[in-house]
This record gives sequence, C-alpha cells and structure tokens, in this order.
Amino acid sequence: MMLTVGGINVSIAHFVELGGVFESLHGHNLVLSAQVEGKPDTGLVMDFRALEKLLRDVASLIDHRLIIPRDNRNLRIAKREGMLEIRTPSKRYLIPETDVILLPMTNSTVEEIARFVYEEVSMRLPPTVKLESVSVGEREGKTATFGPNP
Repeated sequence: MMLTVGGINVSIAHFVELGGVFESLHGHNLVLSAQVEGKPDTGLVMDFRALEKLLRDVASLIDHRLIIPRDNRNLRIAKREGMLEIRTPSKRYLIPETDVILLPMTNSTVEEIARFVYEEVSMRLPPTVKLESVSVGEREGKTATFGPNP
C-alpha cells in the first residue's frame, strides 16, 4: 500500500550551471512530497503526521538557504571568518556561512535536490516502510521525481 504526504513548502536560492555558464543567483518556492510503501499490518502503513514531520525536518535543512553544489568542479569555495566565499568563473559571492548549505551534488537543479531529499528521508524512515519517491515541484507543471526505479 502507498502513502503520500505533500505540500511541504521551502524557499531556496541557487544558481545552476548550464553548459559551463552559471545562471544568475535566483530563488524558488519549492513544494516537496514523499511517497512511501509498506504493509498496513495494524491497518496503518505509517502515521501521516509522522511522515509529514520527517519530511518537514529534512525540508528545514534547505529552507531559506542558498544551495551550493559542493562537488561542482567549476566552483571555488573557501571559508573565512564565518563567511563563505563562492567563486564561479565570472562572479564572486561572499555570504554568511549560516545562510548557505553545501550539498553533495554537482549542480543545484531540482533533480539533484529531489535526490538529496530522497536520501535524507530514506535514512530516517522506520525499517518497515520503504521510500518510493520524492518529488520537488518548482512551479505547477514542473516537477522532478526521484526514486530507486527511475
């Protein structure tokens, strides 16, 4: 049986590298959802509130943050006195470290954000529940979904 929780809103800032060129820094209001599968042995796969809390906890890692793809080979990232200096080939950003999250990805696309959220949610689920997918909606009609069966 499947169970879905959605409508978790986060606001993020990012820039994406397209063909070696970085977009301008900009933001999105994303909507997260997660679908889990399990056997309702007691008539319940998982309490909706527990799944929603878990998804909100993961969402709080990226909410109101600048997402920086830590593994992007064209970015230079340095820490200096509570600040992060982030350099693209043509720009330099100096931002308080508390406003940034460095994520293990090569590009801060919604596809990679969906993968990150999937991995974080998956680690936090009870062993009787399997995460089927995580979706990240950028706006209506534009959603990336990540799961173990692409």
